[in-house]
Amino acid sequence: MGVKISNRCEKITLLLEKGRFEKITYNEKLALGIHLIQCRACRQYRKDSRYLNKAMAQCFKTSKISPAKLNAIFKDSLAEQIRSRSGN
Repeated sequence: MGVKISNRCEKITLLLEKGRFEKITYNEKLALGIHLIQCRACRQYRKDSRYLNKAMAQCFKTSKISPAKLNAIFKDSLAEQIRSRSGN
């Protein structure tokens, strides 16, 4: 059975992603900070999201494959990086 995520956590994860692409307001930063202090699941989401973003950037940086062509080689490379990080 999966982890049950609150409506508030859904809003926070959206805010985390929004903050990657555009400036968030002071009130949004404040709400985000307070929630992250209290919520281990959202802190883990932030950590995982950062890792995936870095892994994707690294794959595109080192790959001769166009970002528009996510073929099997690219997918396998990304999956391997994720597995090696998670220890599986």
